[in-house]
Amino acid sequence: MALVNSSAVAPRRNGAKRTIGYRVRELDMHTNATASEREKTDDEPAEPFSPYGEGYMPLTCAAQWHATNGLRVPFDRIGRKARHESYRKILELLASGKIAAVGDNVTGPPKNGEIPPYEFADCAIHLPDFDEVDAWEYVEDQPVLLSYAYDDMEAWRDLFDDQIIRGRCTIWRRIKLRKADIIAHLQVQQRMRGSGGPGRPTSIPNLIIPELLRRSAENQLEQTLAAEARVLSAWLAKEYPAEPQVKPRPCEIGIRHVYWKARGRSK
Repeated sequence: MALVNSSAVAPRRNGAKRTIGYRVRELDMHTNATASEREKTDDEPAEPFSPYGEGYMPLTCAAQWHATNGLRVPFDRIGRKARHESYRKILELLASGKIAAVGDNVTGPPKNGEIPPYEFADCAIHLPDFDEVDAWEYVEDQPVLLSYAYDDMEAWRDLFDDQIIRGRCTIWRRIKLRKADIIAHLQVQQRMRGSGGPGRPTSIPNLIIPELLRRSAENQLEQTLAAEARVLSAWLAKEYPAEPQVKPRPCEIGIRHVYWKARGRSK
């Protein structure tokens, strides 16, 4: 069984820490994505940072999405502690089996497949784009999650991806997480400033839509749009009473597109 022997140091782009260049904007892919973007495959994702929709996303993108509250600030402006907390949360979910990951096993067949939860247990975290410490300064037999900040899919596939390293040998590469699991277990939850009604897009895209997608993933959607809106409006009042509330009718308008897409219908 041949292992991929990694170099003495984890490679850095341009020889130093880099500034992540993705644009900062409100993440609302579930309402703003074009049909052509939504039809792209997982290998060429229209929005690699978005956990909305079907399929998988790179682990690094899930961590950046969580740490930045839906990309509301650049990842390189997030402190080291917050970055590592997002990765630690993901590792805990992976090790418990609550979320699934797939990747390339470079130690032998099968090449592609689901990664066993135990591979993520007790992993150290190393982010070469941000961390000063070298990956090889960890205990030799301790597994290390090596994760580069996402730039583009070509770079992620070639070298700057997500890897599990053990004993200075890469075990798994190109680690992806199931999007439905991210929505169900790694929701962005932050203080809102508006209800999400017309002109105030906050509670609906940030709380109600993720809950709708979680319900869809677990086959809990109501049979009608109006009924689903009533359920979600009541859920928001119960679970987030301090946040701006959304009545059923504005909720119905705000979730219409996502609801019918989740039901496999067009409206």
